[in-house]
Amino acid sequence: MRSFLPLFAALLLFAPLAGLSGCDPTEVTVDGGPAADATTGPAGRIRIESSTPLTLTYGERSELRVRYLEGELPRAGVELGLALSGTANDTDLSEDYIVSGMDGRAVAELVAGSVGSAFRVRVSAARAAAAYIDVSVSDAGFGGLQVGAAYTGARAEATRRMLTVYSDVGCEPSGGYPSSAVARQ
Repeated sequence: MRSFLPLFAALLLFAPLAGLSGCDPTEVTVDGGPAADATTGPAGRIRIESSTPLTLTYGERSELRVRYLEGELPRAGVELGLALSGTANDTDLSEDYIVSGMDGRAVAELVAGSVGSAFRVRVSAARAAAAYIDVSVSDAGFGGLQVGAAYTGARAEATRRMLTVYSDVGCEPSGGYPSSAVARQ
């Protein structure tokens, strides 16, 4: 038993050194490895050509048009990934991947679901940063609101006015806050 003790101690001492000297260093890349031209970074660019943000009613269809460029030149045959980002509910994309044509353009279709939602469509490619299309789906449609602040009070030197807009609340003729709005504050 005593004859094995020095051999065992030597093995414990030299085993780590043998492991280090017998192998070349191993590099592990966590992010999947460098790009084809890692010195210059992503060479491509995805340009969104469809209108954004998209505002769709239930069941409405819309074309998603994108273009892939490297420098300012279109690139054909590039696979572009499409994904719904956020809570899109039952909204659907016609394709998960599209391929750019000779002019760098690619088209997919988005079909709005039957539930109101707001989300983004992510367009990605191997050699470009992702681009996004903002989408809203509603059964009530969409509109705009323009609020003008006409003030004729005594404090004319004020350089800033703060407006508060409430939905489904009318203003009382005497001015001030509507009683229904005051109760909610």
